[in-house]
Amino acid sequence: MFSTVVAAVTESLSATLGYHPRYSAIFLPRVFNQSTKHAAMDAVFTSSDYDRDVRIGFHWQSACEPFDFFHRSERLGRAVGDCNEDGPESSIVVLEYEEGYLHASLVGVMFEWEGYASAYRRFCRECGASFQMEIGVEAHTRRIITFLSEFFKDVVFKDCAIDEVRAIVLAGGAPSEAFVGLENLVRQVENIDHVRILKDIDPGIVSALGAALWAVKVEKDSDNRFVGSSGMRREYHDEL
Repeated sequence: MFSTVVAAVTESLSATLGYHPRYSAIFLPRVFNQSTKHAAMDAVFTSSDYDRDVRIGFHWQSACEPFDFFHRSERLGRAVGDCNEDGPESSIVVLEYEEGYLHASLVGVMFEWEGYASAYRRFCRECGASFQMEIGVEAHTRRIITFLSEFFKDVVFKDCAIDEVRAIVLAGGAPSEAFVGLENLVRQVENIDHVRILKDIDPGIVSALGAALWAVKVEKDSDNRFVGSSGMRREYHDEL
């Protein structure tokens, strides 16, 4: 399946660009199992691609990239002088909302190396946007509120001080109206009135945009130690 899709995309890009594209990054849903991850990677990269620098990661990573938290202190609601390795800790919650699930990740902003560290994550299949039709609006709403409330109470605020959580990134393929509903439900969670919900970038494209930015970074700076070199082969590094 992956090979067919990638082949069609490559053919279309080749016709548009006038040359065969070279892929330098791939970002995958965090819910993929190992065999699915490898199948996706094998559809994009050939064995010779691993002799150069490529970036392999997950959607929670690429979704953060376009917001440039390291140079845009206002995204975190902090002063410029606080956004460095000597400043207060800052964390982000990434909510990946799809038709078939809702995935939440707690992500640390690592100013010292301009990267993100995945701390904790939770998954709710029945919170997916498509389940609203199946179980009804009221039941679906309760399910999402329960999931979000438990994630913040039992996961986020057990690891972070309340003021440490600075932003929420929305990403995924759910319909735009579903994201409006999700934002309203997020606002019902206790102790996050200070947290910024970043929505100036369309949730439907933010992960793809971040992946493109990473690909440019790979091509411009193959020595960047946070890119992930050919030596990683088929490994995944959650610390990136």
